[in-house]
This record gives sequence, structure tokens and C-alpha cells, in this order.
Amino acid sequence: MNYPYFQEELQQKGAAGLQGPVYLTDCCQAFIKDIELSETASRIEGLKEAFPPKAELECHGLLDFKQIKNRIIFKLVNAKRNAEQLADMPHLPFLDLAIVFCIVLKMSPSGTISIPIHNEHLKLWNVDTETLDTHARRNGLHILPPTLEAMASILKEQGASVKDECDRNPTFVLSNEKVFWGAASLLYDGILQTVGDLLHMNYFVLPSSIHETIIYPDGPDISTEELNETIQFANENIVDPPEILSDHAYYYDRKQGRLVIP
Repeated sequence: MNYPYFQEELQQKGAAGLQGPVYLTDCCQAFIKDIELSETASRIEGLKEAFPPKAELECHGLLDFKQIKNRIIFKLVNAKRNAEQLADMPHLPFLDLAIVFCIVLKMSPSGTISIPIHNEHLKLWNVDTETLDTHARRNGLHILPPTLEAMASILKEQGASVKDECDRNPTFVLSNEKVFWGAASLLYDGILQTVGDLLHMNYFVLPSSIHETIIYPDGPDISTEELNETIQFANENIVDPPEILSDHAYYYDRKQGRLVIP
């Protein structure tokens, strides 16, 4: 599958020279210094009121699955950190992470309002988790189209002079147009292969947060241990605990065609 959201621009300008919208401006310079990973501004993740599942849906008139199926999207979360919540939520495993689902009620510049989907909802709708996943994969491409941005262009917007570092280690930010639950962009069919084909090499995926990941091309001087230390430092000192995705890097091998834990 092709992803025109970023593929054409990458090909025209070259991966290392890609220019584009700036999404992650707060911590990118520190990341280049191997100190911090990015964490974006606070977002509204969903309705926080403690409504029972059925009352939650009745409140918004969403008992009919046909009326809400086009609003279902997914996000990636840390499976171990969210084990208690996952016990009451339909989810699918993805490496050591978990794919969970929600209904988007409203999206605006000020935030996103959504309802997390629980096991009780599946009973009300008489659907299964695989059905949620099918709709989420289709809906997400339209509701939250994936984006790939060169870190250099982000830093350039900040007025930073990091040309030499960016030339040695060109990195990219994979997220979506809203920079909201953007780590889920990893899940769309063919997107990992597309990124590898555009870069012409294997690469690491650094989980900056549930909202974005950092694409770090492989090379002879890349240390998995140092990447993991950087991620762990960021998780301990920068990223809000509910938005932590993982404490280690992932690796995409173009020959195997899959993401693995190195």
C-alpha cells in the first residue's frame, strides 16, 4: 500500500532533506544531543468521567454499531503498564505493546474527545475485536493520516544549527497530522516497508510516546544500548507516565519485513 501522505514529498526532496510541517518542537534539540526524546503538549485523550459503559454510550446515542463504526480508531499502549485496564478492554497484542480501540466524538485544534471501548460495548454491539480492528485500520487513514517528517526540518524551524549531526544521523518523526496517538501509524498495512524502501536501509523505531515514534536509520556507529538508555531517560524525566509507550527501541529488518525487539 502506498502512503501519499509522505511518500511523494520524501521522493521529491530526498529523505535527509525533507521539509514539512513541524509537529514535535519541544524536545527535538535535546534528542539530537542524546539527552531527551520528544514529548508533545498535553492533549485531551478522552472522556474521563467514570460512566458505566452502557450509560456512556446512551449519553451520546451510540448504541447502534452502524452509527459509530466509522468513528472507531486505535492506539498503541504499553501492555504491562496498562494490564489492569486491558482486562476490561478488547485489545490485540503487538510485540510487547497492545492495540486498544476508541470512538472519536470530536476533533478540534483544542483537543480530541473520545470514548474508550470496553468489553461490555462488544456485547452491546454483538461484534468482536477483529471487527474493531478492521474498521480502525480503515478509519485511521482518513481520521488521522500518517505523516513522516525529517527531524532536520523540525530543528530548522526552531532556528537550530545542527546540520553536521543531521547529516551523520538523519532521523525522522512518524506520527499523524494531529500528532495524537501517532505511534499507531506503525500498524497500518505496508507502512513499515514503505519507510524502509524510502530510506533504502533497515532502521530503529524509538518510542517517543504514544503520540509519535522516531525513525533512526541503522548504521555502523548505532548502539542499541545507547538508544535504549536515551528512551529510558526520557520516560523517567520527560514523558507523562500515561503516555509512555515502551522503554526500549524496536528494529525493522527489510529482508524479514517485520518489526522486532532487538
